Amino acid sequence: MYKISFGLGNQYNKDKPYVFWLYHTHGYGGARTKAAKAVKVERTSTWLHCNCYIMSHDHVVNTAPDIYFIPDPRTRECKDTGFRIGRISAHRKMLVKSNAYLKWGGYSEMGGFPPVDLTAPLVKLVTPKAEFWNEVPDKPRQAVKVVI
Repeated sequence: MYKISFGLGNQYNKDKPYVFWLYHTHGYGGARTKAAKAVKVERTSTWLHCNCYIMSHDHVVNTAPDIYFIPDPRTRECKDTGFRIGRISAHRKMLVKSNAYLKWGGYSEMGGFPPVDLTAPLVKLVTPKAEFWNEVPDKPRQAVKVVI
């Protein structure tokens, strides 16, 4: 798990801090279809809070943006119902399956696996100061983009 931060207190910048959390793991096997391979990184994203999750092992490149909600700590208790009332914040996360960077042959050929594209996904950490910020929809505070 990586914490990458820019801004206040980082390299003497006076603006607000931008903090990105990334999780990368080798992954695990057993899947044959692209959908089954993609769901493994999605499962990882359900128990760990990050901006980007990267998983290898399956030799197939796949990316998927996803959204989940985080409770906003500025809540209050309703006197009538006892429920907590407040806001939620949408949090964008990027799910990435990276390839194996191996040409076809050897165990993949013997195992009946098809050849894979050797293209590497490029993960971009984007803040409003980035030149391509206008490409990010909804104008969040920060974003992760993946280019294949």
